[in-house]
Amino acid sequence: MSVRHTEEKWLGSKKMAIVNDYVVENIRDLEVSRCFALGDWDHCYATIYNYCMSGGNMFVRDIHTKESFLHILADYTHLYLSANLCRIFYAVCMKIDTDYTDLNGDTALHKVVRVPGAWRPIVALMRCGTNPLIKNKAGRTPEEEILHLRNIGYEENLHWLRKFLPGLWIAVLSRQPDITLVERLLRHWCRTAKMEGREPQNLKCAMQMMNAPLDFVCIVEKYENTNEMAIAMLSGKTCTIDHWKRTKESTSSLDVNTKDHSYQFHYREYPTAPRPLLAAVWELDNFDLIKGFMQLGPDTSIKYTFESEASSPPKPLFFQLVNPKSRPHNEAITAHILSFADLNMRTREGRNILMEAMYNRETEGIIRTILNAGINLAARDGLGRTARDHAEILKRSDYMQLIDSRITELIYGGEESVLSTLIIQLYPYVTHNLSRLTIVNDLLRHHVTRKVVEILKHNCHTQSTVRKLFSLAKSGNKTQFTKLVNQSYGPCRDKAGRTLLHVVVQHSLSSYRKDFEDTVLFQNTQNGRNRNLRQSIEISHSPSHSELGSDQIHLLSEMESRIISVSDSSTDIYKKKKRTCKLKKRSWKTHLFSCSDFEPDHLGIAAYLVNEFPYLVDLQNSFGQSALHYAYIYSAPTEIFNILEKSGNQQNIKDVFDFLPKDYSKELCGDQTCNVRRKPTVEMDLEIFLEETNFKKNFYKAIANGNPEAVKKLALPLLELDGQHRFNTVLFDCLDMGQFDIAWYLVDAGFPWDISKQYETCNPDNPMCAMMECSHAVTTLQQRAIETGAVEVANLIEQKKHSMTADDIEMID
Repeated sequence: MSVRHTEEKWLGSKKMAIVNDYVVENIRDLEVSRCFALGDWDHCYATIYNYCMSGGNMFVRDIHTKESFLHILADYTHLYLSANLCRIFYAVCMKIDTDYTDLNGDTALHKVVRVPGAWRPIVALMRCGTNPLIKNKAGRTPEEEILHLRNIGYEENLHWLRKFLPGLWIAVLSRQPDITLVERLLRHWCRTAKMEGREPQNLKCAMQMMNAPLDFVCIVEKYENTNEMAIAMLSGKTCTIDHWKRTKESTSSLDVNTKDHSYQFHYREYPTAPRPLLAAVWELDNFDLIKGFMQLGPDTSIKYTFESEASSPPKPLFFQLVNPKSRPHNEAITAHILSFADLNMRTREGRNILMEAMYNRETEGIIRTILNAGINLAARDGLGRTARDHAEILKRSDYMQLIDSRITELIYGGEESVLSTLIIQLYPYVTHNLSRLTIVNDLLRHHVTRKVVEILKHNCHTQSTVRKLFSLAKSGNKTQFTKLVNQSYGPCRDKAGRTLLHVVVQHSLSSYRKDFEDTVLFQNTQNGRNRNLRQSIEISHSPSHSELGSDQIHLLSEMESRIISVSDSSTDIYKKKKRTCKLKKRSWKTHLFSCSDFEPDHLGIAAYLVNEFPYLVDLQNSFGQSALHYAYIYSAPTEIFNILEKSGNQQNIKDVFDFLPKDYSKELCGDQTCNVRRKPTVEMDLEIFLEETNFKKNFYKAIANGNPEAVKKLALPLLELDGQHRFNTVLFDCLDMGQFDIAWYLVDAGFPWDISKQYETCNPDNPMCAMMECSHAVTTLQQRAIETGAVEVANLIEQKKHSMTADDIEMID
């Protein structure tokens, strides 16, 4: 019950009596105070709303204890520790002076810091403008109160309190404000408005009264509306969203992608990681709030991780929806956010959200939600594996059944375009459970459309055509390519997620190589240097300009209208030869293309694709790289860049490594950095082959069993993909196991033979080993062949040595 209370206040030298109607006899008897004891957010919100609508006010205090509603709420802090329930603190703090003190001189912050694990209420009070420097009658501030009591887990409360000290208002209104400190607190979502007594106060107005510098005022103004929005969202107020949408001026100053730079998932175990507002809102587990907030258009693809970046690199924000540590409990929230997300986004390993959910052991409900959101089942990761492949690796039959059921739904639902896309993107599981007879008879009996039946019947033929198109694009056979391709094959992809345009750009330099080889051979015939030049041309077959001889680069540069400095060709070729050059045997595919009667025309195919399929320009592979990325990675000719530029390609597309296309330019980042950046892309085909064949296990097994046919079957594609250097130590294993014929074959095929191995391990505690002066010598492959009695292998290595030396001498001469 309210009573009339008279307070005395001095105005100058005169004492004035003021009648205060905002006190009650016993504040704990009010309905608002009693509802706090229930720990129910919905009930508290309804009670406060009805109380205010019936004429009550939130400023009342107890006439005897001086407590406010915020003090009563602080007594029940242990009931409101979760993110969902802590909303009540934000809602009440926005209506009450947070600096009210009770009879003991305690503010609400004094009471809250005494509760173990109350870091969220502490943060709420600090963001809403509580003064942490107020001392109670015991002479202690909230920080000193924590150190005095030292309750169990007090370190966590102290950690979070100190993050916000001395509070935004104290920092701004001090005599010598620290701009860095002020901006840090603003980035922690501290409010620039609060209640003082019964009057609202604005920090910007207070700064103008004290004649603060204009740039200082602008910093506060920059965060003002954004922080108000963040606090409104954290308090669960959906009504404010409609207000912002009606007033365009305030919406323009809102940053819906703002981040809380104070956030830590858990004290000590996790680092500080700025968390986007969207993640903070879905943590409240309120569907209506999320539904309203998504209307403001937050970015669901911001890179974010709350863990150490070394152990868990940043991923698109919506990937956290399938992380058991951070996902909302309400699956409807997940489904709603996914409807706004770009499901083609990938992690650094090339995984999409469906693959990520599987590795996080998510429930069938979450997997079904992602499937219903329209995820592309044909999408592959960086190792060429689909989501169903991952389900098989994880041995999750329930996941496989869900994916197969989705395919069945598409078939019986008559989703022609989706099924056609899956097939031309080489998805192998469209008809793997259906026989040809089933497709014709059973599907028609179930009233599946004739078009769908035809698509499924020609599944194998369609995928065979797609593989042929990629082969023609690689070889540059424009005549056959244009005859075979049509509009239905435009979106096709290979196992690396590449489009036809990716493949053409990747191999576009080979057209120039053939031209400059013929030109150089003709010019040097006049000088009688054909033999040496032919050898150097064999060396020049490499994916980038940096692997060509200097004179050859100069000639190629003239054809591309580029200027590259020229150095002594024989010296450059000798160095290249000394380092990596071995005259490798070409595969049958390379031989077929080189001996064919067509002229490679990758530029013509690229121009044709851009003209007929303009959407291919910005499509991305499994690493999120567009055709322009490939042009920089594979040092494409200038004409390729011109074709892509005229097509209006987007140059601001970032791949999964956060690199723009120009970040792969050697002129900008240098040779060494460029080679490191382009390595995952250049070796993608090799990685896919190793994964598909389970190469390491099967290769060593074939050697151990003495199966030369199996070794040849695996070694030939490995040599074609230039991956033999990864497995050069297998030659020592062959010799140690007595498989001399296999060792001879691998050396003859092109495996590196100038390798060494240390059989005796050094002891780090031995000072001689530490100084590298011990007797533990390394053994070369030739020495090991002699030791094991593999005379033919030793002789072959000796022949290769002499052949290499003779070639080097001829080239120098």
